[in-house]
Amino acid sequence: MNSPFDGKIGAWFWQASSISEKSIDKFLDMLEAKTPNVRAVFVKSNNGKVWQGQNDTIPSEMNINGPADIARWVAKCTPRGFDVHCWCVVKGKEVEEEIDTITSACLVPGIRSMIFDLEVGDIYFVGGRQGARRIASEVRRRVADDFHMSVCLDGRTTHPRDVFVDEWIPFINSLQPMVYYDSFFPGKDDYDDLAESSLDAIMKNLERFDRPIYPIFPARPAVKDTMIDIAKIAIDRYNVRSYSLWRLGPTLYGKVLDEIKKLPVPTASTVIETVYTNQQIIDAVSKAAVFAHSDSQDWLLRADLLHLMDNRGGTYLGLPVMSLPGLADDQKQLILLALLDKPFPTPPVPVTGAGDVSSDTADVTPPEQTATNQKVINAFVSAAKALGNDDDVWKWFSSAKLNSILARDGRNDPYTGPAIQDLPKLTPEVKAKILFFLSLDQNRPVVAGTGTTATGTALRGANIDFGNPIFSPPDLKPFTCCRLVYKMSMESGNTDFDKSEQVYNAKINGYIAAKVTPVVVVNHQFYGEGKGFDWKAMQDDSDIGVFNRWKELTAQFQPHLRKLVQTYKDQIVYEIWNETDNHSDASVFIPEKSFAFMLDECIETIHSVSPNAKVIVGGLVSGHASYWHNTRAHMEHEDKLAGIGVHPYGREDATGSLKGLLDSYANGSPAVFWITEWGVLGDASKSEPPPSNPKDVENYAKRFLTAAQNDPRVAATIWYGYADGMHNGYGLAKSDGTRKEPLWTVFNKGL
Repeated sequence: MNSPFDGKIGAWFWQASSISEKSIDKFLDMLEAKTPNVRAVFVKSNNGKVWQGQNDTIPSEMNINGPADIARWVAKCTPRGFDVHCWCVVKGKEVEEEIDTITSACLVPGIRSMIFDLEVGDIYFVGGRQGARRIASEVRRRVADDFHMSVCLDGRTTHPRDVFVDEWIPFINSLQPMVYYDSFFPGKDDYDDLAESSLDAIMKNLERFDRPIYPIFPARPAVKDTMIDIAKIAIDRYNVRSYSLWRLGPTLYGKVLDEIKKLPVPTASTVIETVYTNQQIIDAVSKAAVFAHSDSQDWLLRADLLHLMDNRGGTYLGLPVMSLPGLADDQKQLILLALLDKPFPTPPVPVTGAGDVSSDTADVTPPEQTATNQKVINAFVSAAKALGNDDDVWKWFSSAKLNSILARDGRNDPYTGPAIQDLPKLTPEVKAKILFFLSLDQNRPVVAGTGTTATGTALRGANIDFGNPIFSPPDLKPFTCCRLVYKMSMESGNTDFDKSEQVYNAKINGYIAAKVTPVVVVNHQFYGEGKGFDWKAMQDDSDIGVFNRWKELTAQFQPHLRKLVQTYKDQIVYEIWNETDNHSDASVFIPEKSFAFMLDECIETIHSVSPNAKVIVGGLVSGHASYWHNTRAHMEHEDKLAGIGVHPYGREDATGSLKGLLDSYANGSPAVFWITEWGVLGDASKSEPPPSNPKDVENYAKRFLTAAQNDPRVAATIWYGYADGMHNGYGLAKSDGTRKEPLWTVFNKGL
């Protein structure tokens, strides 16, 4: 897919007060007369959430105060052969409002692209990693699949910094570095060598992002003797297909304009780049996974490609196959062969990378060769449910020419049909799912999790809430654990530990006596409801002030945490915070560096009182393993953690994804995982369960528990929550405390 910049020189327009012309028509007259080789105009649409026209002192039809003004530029420019692109300074302060403004600009018909200006400083981008990810992903989701999004940035070797380019890359199509060599080295008389060395350094620094690069060159009097040479170097040495000039205004007139009209126009590529849809990428991954006897969704999760399923018909904008994260080179090579429709190696080469099925099933007889017809049928049905194709499953048998195995009197006979991967007319994704469910049905021995029960099996229990006896009954048999938030604040700002202990102590000790291990969450509700702290102002620890505020909060609740440990020692599990990686009603987001500090301090406090006490990371819910890896990189005491809490909601709607999720968090380490929340959630704004079919929930629980029981890293599976009415969770019991069957038995006794 060739970009809208191809073969064009562009010029940047800031606002009406920056140029002499008083109308769009007069402005275009000047460009046609003075710079006929410039055929693209980059118009600034907004500064953060604010339309750019609100910042100008001169009323003019050229100013942008909304989509209608952008449409006026398009209506004037397009008939005269000028492309119109929008650009904006991204601030990340009021993220949702900013997304709305940017998106409304992108959706104006005729706009060729949006360029995000990412710069460092208080008046530029201050949104942190979370803000970058949210703006980039949400604007991409809202605009057309083929709409071009670009980033303008300082691309020097010590840059880009603090703008989190890695969060933007999956959602953008190109990079536009500011090659402002005159600003880099002010006051020089000769810029020839400096221009060339600056361009070389920037192009080399940015090539790792694997996106087309369109440089922005200065167009000021000081560099007029250098402009033509540096443009030729960019075209000849780096094959750039477009570049632009900063910026339109008084400095562009006179002798500078004379030089601009001599600038060489880049040649548009004569090679049409191969364009793949998201579905084609999914199919290639599935086909490769089938060949390797692995689960395709596991591979998609590892490669951070699960989001493609939300827009299967869209244009693929992700990394090249061989640059995908989370997969071994031999796995990526198989995907590339599938994408190019080339044959796989013969005989099959064992795939030994990070996304394989577990060692007890890898490189063994294909599961269908030891299955009965009934087990194959069951695998088909499970695959259809996992993929949301329940109504298609019987058509699959017909398409695959397997109607014969449906006969009632032959269901228990050995399956003698073709290999699953050789079945006709089934997509690679379907085959991968069928094979995965067949592999689960091989009656493999269950490996015990690294839990804390006397038998060494993984703990199992439910989230409870002391606020209602229905949610926290005295008798939790046959659970082996429960999870609760210790609300020392009592939701009123209380900071008196002794007062809260009167509420919690008897019941916690009762659970301990019944051998039901409490997993106790210490979060924003533990200490005074965060009295005196503004959560919204504490979300970016690149600001030393923000980091210091988290240090202050951490220090203030340590004495209370010490009292908690003195009371219960190692009889409970201490979970530090809850869903720190997500902005939600359920918790308070903590930046990675600040969370690392909090974990280290809490570990030291807890182990100074009870060296054998288990401390786990508060349940991570976003699915972005990079948050945890960035956190652990700042930690001193990671080795003293008993495990990582995760909340894999929705991860087992298509079975197999739990393993991939845990693999991404483990990243090769011998990690232990506490699944401290999982289940089925309803509307977050209502304290009621979702209107789910009980049979669907039962099947979901079976699928999830199957994956958890077969993963030796899982120390606990704790359902959210005990009964209906505990916020929006689908309870194991009804709102009156009546246990739901067969879900209750399935959950407590296993499969």
